[in-house]
Amino acid sequence: QDFFDLRTLARNAGDSLTGRAAAKGLASSVDISEKLPAFAVGDPVRLRAALENLIDNAVKFTDHGSVTLRVTPLRSTRGRIAVAFAVSDSGIGLTLAEIKRLFRPFSQANVSIASRFGGAGLGLSSVKQLARAMGGDIAVMQRRGGGTTFTFTVAMSPAEAMANAASSADGDLSV
Repeated sequence: QDFFDLRTLARNAGDSLTGRAAAKGLASSVDISEKLPAFAVGDPVRLRAALENLIDNAVKFTDHGSVTLRVTPLRSTRGRIAVAFAVSDSGIGLTLAEIKRLFRPFSQANVSIASRFGGAGLGLSSVKQLARAMGGDIAVMQRRGGGTTFTFTVAMSPAEAMANAASSADGDLSV
């Protein structure tokens, strides 16, 4: 568990999405909530890897249109901060049957699509494992008019929790 700048991580993911979308001629939008805490305690490396996977898929499976990233804090529970990272695309979309198969290891929604777009199909099962390991989950929804939205949620400790733990570990210095 590391102390990290959550807003910078979200902005960097947004920059990644914007850059990849532009390189493919797609429109993009990034919406990072003003209410997002600046700092958190969690696993920024795995969080970034999961986001990059979702961004990569969104761009890969979208030939025209747009990709978006929306980052919003969710209601906190038991002293934790929960954050939702929603990656949407106007791409090829998925049937409900394909969505059910998506998170199985070594499974891709559609084999003919795998040969067209590339990829081993490993990504989403590992993203789901990462989400669960970080106290969250991943959900998939079909978008009206085509495309898909993947919402990746995580629960982390607020930065103040680490600061409080550090100060109490130093011993009681109060007068």
